[in-house]
Amino acid sequence: MQSEGVVSQEERNRVHRLVCTFLPPSFDRDFITDTIILHSWEAGVESVSRSYVRHKCISEWRHQKREERRNEEMVHVLYILRTEPPKASTPIELKTTVEKAVKALSPIERRIIWLRFYAGKTLEETSAETGLKRETVQQLLKNSLYKMRVELT
Repeated sequence: MQSEGVVSQEERNRVHRLVCTFLPPSFDRDFITDTIILHSWEAGVESVSRSYVRHKCISEWRHQKREERRNEEMVHVLYILRTEPPKASTPIELKTTVEKAVKALSPIERRIIWLRFYAGKTLEETSAETGLKRETVQQLLKNSLYKMRVELT
């Protein structure tokens, strides 16, 4: 695979074919192929194994699904806040109203809202950071959003 720092075109094509077998066209398969080759080149690996490519493709798939879920949840939160908009006419009044809604939450609920939507953490990451079970975090998040919606209407 290595020839004075250069990857052979045959090896790149082989890795690219493997990536194409594991990932649909909606992924940036060229970028993933180049990333796999770069990591293996840095590690000094002569030939990338099929199982390594499969592992990297599965990781990329999971990452994309996690991002899609995070985006869907964010759209859902925005939908909740927009279907029953806060009663405020100016941006300052809106900020005050939202701050009031956040102050109605308990400290742990505020932290969960912050971690989930502002820091962009997953439920698992939020759970690990707060020391609570994933299901507890999910229920607190649901209750917090409900409290905020009630406070904003």
